[in-house]
Amino acid sequence: MSIRTVLVPLSGSDSCQSGLEAAARTAKAFDAHLIALHVKLDPAAAVPFIADGLTADIVQELVSSAESEGHRRAEKARAIFESVCENFDIPMGLADSGPSAEWMERQGPLGDTVGRMARIADLTVVPKPDANSDPLSAGMLDDVLTRSGRAVLVAPGTLPDRIAENILIAWDGSAEAARAVADAMPFIDISNSVTILTIGDIREERPDGKTLAQSLAAHAVTADVKASERKGPVGEQILGCAEDMGATLIIMGAYSHSRWRELVLGGVTRTVIDKAQLAVLMSH
Repeated sequence: MSIRTVLVPLSGSDSCQSGLEAAARTAKAFDAHLIALHVKLDPAAAVPFIADGLTADIVQELVSSAESEGHRRAEKARAIFESVCENFDIPMGLADSGPSAEWMERQGPLGDTVGRMARIADLTVVPKPDANSDPLSAGMLDDVLTRSGRAVLVAPGTLPDRIAENILIAWDGSAEAARAVADAMPFIDISNSVTILTIGDIREERPDGKTLAQSLAAHAVTADVKASERKGPVGEQILGCAEDMGATLIIMGAYSHSRWRELVLGGVTRTVIDKAQLAVLMSH
C-alpha cells in the first residue's frame, strides 16, 4: 500500500509549522493528497464558567472573546498552510498526478474530531507535543493514536531533507510493533538503510528481529538486525541507538498501560516521544 492521503491538523499555533512541513515533505515524496484540518472549537463549550455565578452579559462577552480567538487561530493556520504549500510547490485541489492539497474545517472537540477524521487518511502527521507552546493540541497525539486506528508520524522541530533516509525499527515482536512496520512500509521501501533493534530478550512465542528481517526480505528490503542487552530504560536505549546510527525515522508500536483509560501511553513510548529529536512513526 502506498500513501495517497496525508492529514495534518493545524491549530494556528507556531508549533504547527513543523508538522505541516513534515506532512508536505511526505506528500511530495509519495505524490499524495495533503489535507490540512483546522478544528473550530464551539465558543460556548470553550469558555469555562459556572452559569449561576456569572451574569448573562459576562457570559456573552466571554463567548464573543472565545469566538474572536477562534477566528484568529483559523486565519493564522490558513496562512501557514498556504505559505508552506507555495514553498513546496503543492497545488490546491485534487490533481491527476503529483501532490495536491486542500483546506478543511470542522467544529467540535479538538482531539475527538482529529482522531475521527484521521480514520480516512493513510497517515496523520502531528508536531511533537508541547504543552507549553500549544496547550490546546498537546494531547492530540494520544487522541489520534487511540481513536483513529491509523499510523501517526510525530514531527520534530527540525526536519532532515529526507525523513526516510535511515530507518530504525524498534522491535519487540508485539502486535503494536507489527502494525507499525506494516503501516510504515511505504517509508521503508524508499529508505537507504533499515536497522531492526531488539532490546533484551523477546518472548519466546513472539517473532524475533531475524524473523522480521526475513519477512522484509520478501519485500526486497534488506535490513540489519541489532540485538542489545537491556541496560536501563528501554526508551533511552532506543534513542541512543538512533543517534549512533544517524537515524532519521524511528518506527515503533505505541503502547498503553491500561485499556480502561482513555490515554495512558506506556513509559517507553512516552520517553521516545518526549525526548526524540527525529521523526517517529507509531501505530497503536
